Amino acid sequence: MMNKITDNLNAAPTRGLRYLPLLIASVALVLVAACDKSAPESPTAQAPVNSIPTNPGGADEDLNADRYALGAPKDAIAVGQKSEVALTIEAADGLKVNEEFPWSITFEDTEGIEIAQKEFKMDELKLENRLASIPVTVSASAPGKHTVNAVGNFSVCNDTQCYVIRNQKLAFNIEAAAGEDAPEPAAN
Repeated sequence: MMNKITDNLNAAPTRGLRYLPLLIASVALVLVAACDKSAPESPTAQAPVNSIPTNPGGADEDLNADRYALGAPKDAIAVGQKSEVALTIEAADGLKVNEEFPWSITFEDTEGIEIAQKEFKMDELKLENRLASIPVTVSASAPGKHTVNAVGNFSVCNDTQCYVIRNQKLAFNIEAAAGEDAPEPAAN
């Protein structure tokens, strides 16, 4: 009888070990699920489920166009002179600029226009409620209308969701004038 008791006591730990891997896996799954729910990501850090991704050069290139409008100076810049201009991205009605999203704007080389700085990060932009302003120094080598192309990564939101707009092609129009049509040089 005593042998049976000691045999059962000695066998008990090995019987329980058979379920140990299952117990560890179950605990790990519960911890992973709890971590995902306890630290949700900011809604501005990623695209919401119902956002429309941008596909540069693809058929859906303008799907985000109703979410913002581009702006450029109405007055011409003088040919051969450096000019400070503000190029803008304005959130559409009912939307606002997402100031938490890491904005970036990269300008492409443009014939007839020289851009002093080609890359702008969020801290170099002026972000307001509905308007993002990009302070660009440009100079034109020829008169006429020039299209300055850029690629933007930005976000606009309403009260319930944010739209993350990635690799969006942007085109800003800048007019340059020479001779009598040129604006007066700015006083220093």
